Parts: sequence; structure tokens; C-alpha cells
Amino acid sequence: MAANSQQTEAIKLIGDWCKWFATIETFAIAAIGSALKPDSGWKFTWPIVVLCAITMASFIVSIIFAAMALSSLPEAVQDISP
Repeated sequence: MAANSQQTEAIKLIGDWCKWFATIETFAIAAIGSALKPDSGWKFTWPIVVLCAITMASFIVSIIFAAMALSSLPEAVQDISP
């Protein structure tokens, strides 16, 4: 069973969204990490550092889920009925 063009286009858009989302989150992780470096000139209290670490961990988990979604898209195209 083949997917129709609208369904295939929707899956392509989901794939594009996952790629851009992972890219933006990677940039955010790098920005937060560089701000938290001891020689960056910024002074943060420990609650802010803990919240930034939790945020970075959440971004990493989100990137993993985006990768899982991307890896399942080819199978989704095959499983869609017309």
C-alpha cells in the first residue's frame, strides 16, 4: 500500500521539523554551556547552574526523541494506507 502525495508531504515536513528542532537545540546547548564555563566572565548562583543543567539535559533527551522520530519516518511512509 502506497501513501498518497499529501501523506508523504506531511511526513517530509515532520522530518524537516525534527532536523531543524535538533539543530536549534544543539545551538542552545552550546550557548548555555559556553555561558556556564568558569572563564566566561559570568557569575551564576548554584540554582541557576542546576536549572541550566536540567535544561541542557532536557534538550539532549528531546534531540534523542527527534532522532527516533526521524528514524521511524521511512517505515511510516510504508505503513500508510491510501
